[in-house]
Amino acid sequence: MRLTNKKELDRLIKKGLISKDQVAVAKKALRSVQTQQNNASTFCEFPPPRTSKGDPQAILAHGLIRAFGCYYHGGEVVLELECIKGRKYRADIALPRYRIIIEVDGWQYHSRLKSFQKDRDKSLALFSEGWRTLNVSNKQIKEDFEAIERAIVAAKKHSTYDPSITVKRIGFDRSRVVE
Repeated sequence: MRLTNKKELDRLIKKGLISKDQVAVAKKALRSVQTQQNNASTFCEFPPPRTSKGDPQAILAHGLIRAFGCYYHGGEVVLELECIKGRKYRADIALPRYRIIIEVDGWQYHSRLKSFQKDRDKSLALFSEGWRTLNVSNKQIKEDFEAIERAIVAAKKHSTYDPSITVKRIGFDRSRVVE
């Protein structure tokens, strides 16, 4: 059960759906949810749940977080990362301390020449700043996740680990490399 406001909690208590010994626990959980909602830097670290019909980027993110850990919990993976100061380029998924970026390139996003060219400009700028970009397709995510994971492990072996690279949350759904 997920509580989102006091009115809902009161309704559940009146209906007897929350026992008297659980009211204090429910109120504490509600306060925690409200604190998170009021905090401007609340951040969704995980994409929507993985499903067979799910968004390929969410499927990939869940798999990589499972394999390499979430940056904000001591791991390596960051979602929606702005990596070049002064540029609005955002990496779909990144391992910032290794300067590795994983871009999900579904055909639907490149059906026009302009969007294709923008992605090439982004890749060139990222490479010029020392970032290694791995482009993966929706089909690869759905049918051969293990190959993507092996490619990232290989990229990590050929990259220099830089523990001084730090990342800061800058909104609900994005982060930025701090210089």
